[in-house]
Amino acid sequence: MGRGRERLRRDHKGLTGVKIRVPSLLFFRVLERRSLGREGVPVVYYRELMRESKDKKYFRLKLAQYAKVNGIKAAARMFRCGRNTVRQWLKRHQEGGYQELNDISRRPEHSPRKLPRKEIDRIVSIKKSMRTVGAEQLRKLHDITASPRTMRKYWREHGIGYNIRKKHKVKNDLRAMKAARGLFAQIQVDTKHLNDIPEYWECMVEQGLPRYQYTAREVVSGLQMIGYAQELSLSNSLTFVDLIERHLRQAGVDPSTIEIQTDN
Repeated sequence: MGRGRERLRRDHKGLTGVKIRVPSLLFFRVLERRSLGREGVPVVYYRELMRESKDKKYFRLKLAQYAKVNGIKAAARMFRCGRNTVRQWLKRHQEGGYQELNDISRRPEHSPRKLPRKEIDRIVSIKKSMRTVGAEQLRKLHDITASPRTMRKYWREHGIGYNIRKKHKVKNDLRAMKAARGLFAQIQVDTKHLNDIPEYWECMVEQGLPRYQYTAREVVSGLQMIGYAQELSLSNSLTFVDLIERHLRQAGVDPSTIEIQTDN
């Protein structure tokens, strides 16, 4: 072993010109023995446990309780950590109990680059008055020095972020608005070309069937009244609306209170 160590020393000296001390085999055996427990089980150190633990507070509670009974040195050997670590969590447990065993925030108490409160309030108030305008446009219109990402962060903190409503939510809102208007408050009138239906087109040409469809739909109930015509004209539209008014008047509905809406 000695010759091997001398040979390594000479080789290293020939390369760098600096003598080194080659550790002996006993040194590695001592390291191996220290990394194992009494029964040959590998020891897991405190830092590794904290990195992988899902409940750090419980582990620190056990550490503080063990140190209170057996002492700081014994707890440091048992939990494989430094004595200052034991003192820290023992002191915090004695002062505040279980709730004080959380990680201490590393956020600085003072940040020189943080926006002043006056500027934050200005960004929030501008967004409240112009909710449909994005961060990039507001930044240009009002000469805001903060970045769009920072502006959105403060908007989220104040609960004024732009939330896209889901389709079922929009439908439910529309149903509530339509139901509040009352029955036969509004009728939607539309027209449709029938020559784009393959199954109907051949019969329409051979037998002279109607080429256009007039549809009147009551907004709240969804009631539909349908008429057909050979041409799309103003006279046919007025005739269709007149027939609907006569029918509703016979059913006891006053047509003068109905709002008729068309797309054309």
